[in-house]
Amino acid sequence: MELATTSTFDQVRGRLLPSVEAPDDRPGIELVAGHLSVTLVLDGAGGPRHVDSRDLRSWKVTFEEAFAAAMDNLRKKTLARDFHAVRTAPGLYAWVGEDGLAPARALLVRELLRPWPLAGAIIAMPTPDQMLVLSLAEMEALEALPTLVETRTIAAALGARPVSEELFWHDGTTLHVLGVNHTDEGVEIEPLPAFVRALKRLAALELSTGPTAEA
Repeated sequence: MELATTSTFDQVRGRLLPSVEAPDDRPGIELVAGHLSVTLVLDGAGGPRHVDSRDLRSWKVTFEEAFAAAMDNLRKKTLARDFHAVRTAPGLYAWVGEDGLAPARALLVRELLRPWPLAGAIIAMPTPDQMLVLSLAEMEALEALPTLVETRTIAAALGARPVSEELFWHDGTTLHVLGVNHTDEGVEIEPLPAFVRALKRLAALELSTGPTAEA
């Protein structure tokens, strides 16, 4: 394992990457209180390792400075062509990779999902190698919600390192926990007020203009 004292920040900045995972005591940013935080990893020949306070002190940088470099690196290795539409579930997209940083792509979802859907997007991050995104550009997209929930549940159960069993709604700015209940009729979303308002705006637009493309 590479020690913090062996390199300068200029030497490691090109190997820094963000990681989205359950909160712990490492330096990081709270993404969703009690559920997700953003930490940093340093990629190397022996695989990525987490960045701790000792590293930041050794490099003489703040977490924010290191995070900015990490985001630049993530953008360089994140290709839109790797963000695949699921043909059997309109509006559903999947990011599947082997770098263990699939959930970190949630930080770039506004750049991956263009144009941004009117009612935002529902995101699942079940494992380090998988992120699922349901684009809410049309009310019809909600029909894919059971597929998203089932895929998330199976992935989290089979994954060696589950990240989160929750669903998150991205309103264009912030991630919110989205409660989901299983009923006899299928899947039911708990009425998060802002989420309900966003769906009502989308439904009203469709009623007045017909189904719309992403806006």
